[in-house]
Amino acid sequence: MADLVAFHPVHRSGDELLAAADVGSDEFRDRLRRVLSFYRVPWRTREDGAVLVPKSIWADRDTCWNYTSKAEDDEWLAAHV
Repeated sequence: MADLVAFHPVHRSGDELLAAADVGSDEFRDRLRRVLSFYRVPWRTREDGAVLVPKSIWADRDTCWNYTSKAEDDEWLAAHV
């Protein structure tokens, strides 16, 4: 897979969607991998643990916010094993 970039958690701040400065905790990254796999988004893990996704996915902040929200939602994760 070419053109991969590190996924950073995306959160809403007012009308803006902002990416966190870091790639999230180990737990967040584990949960994110579950979400990405459910949606069949290709991903890889970098040596430092960062989750890499295609640039086209990362360019869509709404989708990244959606994936972040689901990775942080215990009920969603429990319902989508």
